[in-house]
Amino acid sequence: MSTRQKKLALMLTITAILLSLTLANMKVVDANGTGGKIDLFTQKEPYSGKGPNMPSDAFGPGEEVQIYALATYDEYPVRDLLVAFQILGPPNPVENISFYRVASTDEMGVATISFRISHLNETIFGKWTVIGNTKIDDLTITDTIMFKVGWIVEIVSLKTINENHAEQEEFARESYVGIEMVLRNIAMTEKKTCLTVTIYDSLGMFVNATELGDFAVKPNETLVYTYFFLYVPKSANVGRAVVYACAYTALPTSNGVPYCPGVSKYFLITSSKYFLKVRTEPADIVTISGEGWYPENASVGLTATLSILISNDLRYNFSFWDVDGISQGLGVNSINVFMGTNHTATAHYIVQYYLTVNSPYGTSSGAGWYDAGSTAYSTIDIGILDHENGTRRIFTNWGGDASGTNYSHSNPIVMDSPKTAIAIWKTQYYLAVRVDPSGITTISGEGWYDESVNVTISAPTVSNYNFEYWDVNGVLQGSGVNSITVHMNAPHSITAHYTQIQIIKYTLTIITTEGGTTDPEPGTYNYTAGATVQVTATSNANYVFDHWELDNVDVGSANSYTVTMDKNHTLKAIFSLSPTGWFVPDWFYWLLPLFSILIIILLIIFFYARKRRKKTEEAFYSGWTAWYYCYDLLGKSKKFKM
Repeated sequence: MSTRQKKLALMLTITAILLSLTLANMKVVDANGTGGKIDLFTQKEPYSGKGPNMPSDAFGPGEEVQIYALATYDEYPVRDLLVAFQILGPPNPVENISFYRVASTDEMGVATISFRISHLNETIFGKWTVIGNTKIDDLTITDTIMFKVGWIVEIVSLKTINENHAEQEEFARESYVGIEMVLRNIAMTEKKTCLTVTIYDSLGMFVNATELGDFAVKPNETLVYTYFFLYVPKSANVGRAVVYACAYTALPTSNGVPYCPGVSKYFLITSSKYFLKVRTEPADIVTISGEGWYPENASVGLTATLSILISNDLRYNFSFWDVDGISQGLGVNSINVFMGTNHTATAHYIVQYYLTVNSPYGTSSGAGWYDAGSTAYSTIDIGILDHENGTRRIFTNWGGDASGTNYSHSNPIVMDSPKTAIAIWKTQYYLAVRVDPSGITTISGEGWYDESVNVTISAPTVSNYNFEYWDVNGVLQGSGVNSITVHMNAPHSITAHYTQIQIIKYTLTIITTEGGTTDPEPGTYNYTAGATVQVTATSNANYVFDHWELDNVDVGSANSYTVTMDKNHTLKAIFSLSPTGWFVPDWFYWLLPLFSILIIILLIIFFYARKRRKKTEEAFYSGWTAWYYCYDLLGKSKKFKM
């Protein structure tokens, strides 16, 4: 220890002993009490620490600290008071700073001390505390002020990064080196900072540099990030390079001084590499490996995922690659990129939506993935499903996102979003209509009916039968109720029951004598009471029909006879032999008058013609005709008179 330092230590020790003895006999009063007060503050505005126990703004290494103590009594300044100051540096394992000062108040009631922050080492960095004590009206009053000491603006960290802001320590020539700088301001006010970044290659040759003026660093130790990207030319030497970063109050050309020591970072400059960007369209739907720096002339293989499922009904389907905007072929998902320069490879995807086809019956088709904006169709293989138990299902129409009434081909479905096609079916039940006794009549209404409809069936009138009742599935529906309504909530079988009316029948016995037969043939027949029966007689050769006998009573000789069945009857056909000699048929008697009239007409014509000829001959042989031909009229006349 030097002589000067020994003297300073001795003075500080004596001052400390005197202050300790003085303070031991003083009664301490809080600065917030009434009466006497003391307030410590610094020259830092606007955060000087005025007010009870308020902090002051920060100080940098080498900066002068001015401490003021304002002593008042009932708000008036008090002069000529001795104020004891104790200055405590931040605790640290190397050296704990602690020293004392005494000053008296002036006419403004202010006692002032000052000291300069050392800049020889960083053991001074941290929180400093100054305690001020004085005695007013036999009461000891005190106040405390604290402030930070350190680099006002400090570069906390320095990284080399790539274009994606990921840390990287190798960079090819003809590429960009990214610099990430993190700064911190310990002051209580925002500070304007000028930043510089400089790169040197492995031979210490300048590579590139940049600067940023009036960069705002937020107060209160807030971390502030800033980024620089510097180009590494092809002329840079390969090997270990270094980047330097500094923070100034202003540029050195504008008389700026450093806020803090410079910070450096080593990285590696390699031979020329080219960067391959790997993108997707739409952007960021999937990460495809392969992006990065590659040596010149390298061949990089890229493989795109064929399908990217976003949800159960939405996905992206691979379409094609392009490299720098040039398509590499539709559907080709694996390509090689030749790295002769920087490239951007983009995997293009198209949106696909899923069509869901739901049908409770039949086999549906058409479900699947479709390109956005395309057209799809939903189908099922049947339109009617018969369960063969009196129940069947009938396709009616498409619902959901589909429409149409054709089960085998819906209307077009535009796939502009996920869609669901629903086959709508209705249920039908079979109504069987029966008659008991079977076959006596047919009742309309049997067939298929939609579920829950009501069907009304009426029993018709049947000759010789009386309607009795209906039954539905064997359950009686009421005696004599001719019309019933059946609710088709299931297959049903209904039966109309009839009873036969008692019918009176009579017997007709047909007999013949020898010589002929009848139609109907001779025999015994049963007929319903009131029925009429026509019987025709036919004679054999050499016989003629003579007459009918009904119940032994002659009822005429007409060839046919009609019997009314009002009781049992016996009808007998009587035949007799034809008369002997020439047989003259009946038709001869009809033609005989016609022959007689014809003979008379022929005789009249004959006599009339003969008389006319005779008169003509007599005229020829008389008169002028006879004279002209010189006939012997007299002789001829005689001849004609013969």
